[in-house]
Amino acid sequence: MTNHVKAQKRAEKSPSLVPIAEGDIFRVNVPASISTTGKRQRLKFDSKKLATLEIDRIKGMAKRWGTESMKISAAAAEDAAKALSLLSEHNITLTSTARHWLEWKAAQDASCTLSELWAEHTALKFSTVSDSYAKALEYYGAPIVRELGKVTVSALSTRQLEKSLETHFRTPRQLANAKRTIRPALSFAIRRGYCSTNPFDQMEITKLPENEICVLTLAQVKAAFNACQDHRKSEQLKKSYLLDCSDCLPALAIMVFAGVRPKEMERLQWDAIHFDHEVVTIGAGVAKTRSKRNIHMEANLREWLELVPEDQRKGSITPPNWKEKIKAIRHIAKFSHLQDVLRHSFASYHLAASADLNALQEAMGHSTSEMILKHYRAIVKKQDAIKFWSIRPDSTEAKMEAVG
Repeated sequence: MTNHVKAQKRAEKSPSLVPIAEGDIFRVNVPASISTTGKRQRLKFDSKKLATLEIDRIKGMAKRWGTESMKISAAAAEDAAKALSLLSEHNITLTSTARHWLEWKAAQDASCTLSELWAEHTALKFSTVSDSYAKALEYYGAPIVRELGKVTVSALSTRQLEKSLETHFRTPRQLANAKRTIRPALSFAIRRGYCSTNPFDQMEITKLPENEICVLTLAQVKAAFNACQDHRKSEQLKKSYLLDCSDCLPALAIMVFAGVRPKEMERLQWDAIHFDHEVVTIGAGVAKTRSKRNIHMEANLREWLELVPEDQRKGSITPPNWKEKIKAIRHIAKFSHLQDVLRHSFASYHLAASADLNALQEAMGHSTSEMILKHYRAIVKKQDAIKFWSIRPDSTEAKMEAVG
């Protein structure tokens, strides 16, 4: 009897997709197979007409798109149809398009803006780079960040970046410097997971004409040392060069015979000169690359430095008003227009006299010998190199043996 009652109740189950009057409303039962939720639904309508219209819509959708289409709204189905129409020429499915968008969205969420990247990158860089490189970061980075700062790094395109660079930096050298300065920030972004590729990898390399490396003649080197005297009463020099340069000898000798960079020279202290070990130490806080290096003190350099009494070898090696004084010396010796010529001369004369690439690489602070081989090979003759290393306060005897 009990089983009969249960069977009778099941038999009385309301039909699906039929408008059923319940007082003032009409109910429609929608089976799970064509429901938008994937579960059985009971929809209510204010009139039989509205209920019938919805039933017709559901049946039409099921007939046109199959039972799975009922799990999305009519508007969504229509949108999907439009999307498929747009993709039809490209042989791409809605599923692959959705996956691509989700991957893009994940990359966007994991990324940051170019402005945020630059702030993070430079915050780390400024603590490890030289003052001149820090200025380069500001000079080359600022205009690009102002223009593209709001762009998400993962969405930054090569053309977008290249166009901005070409707008702000017109000469080939400026453009090359800008690329070299900004590129590491995008490599940093890859390591941080902000993007997967570096836009600079697809960018054309800016080619520059190779400038000939200038080297001082022996006469110019001697003229520079001779210019280390008091010029305040000179009648041949213009007013800005009427300076007492007699205290410039040690700094000039270190730049000429140790190849120390101008900015490094300004930071160098007397405690970095080790007469007992015959070494000039360029500490991490002094070096352009923030990497310590030791430069062998040649015999003639030692003699120039020993002109300074021992009790006076304290503090900065460069004298007060050094920048103006070295300008006067360069002007008097007639090489004021040549940049880094003292360092270039050191490298060229060193290589010609000793042929020791490893020692020169260490002294110059280069990570490889490629630059030395590219720029300094065969610029000066060996006999001139021997004479160069013989320039000393009171002797012309050669003490740096030529090898080979």
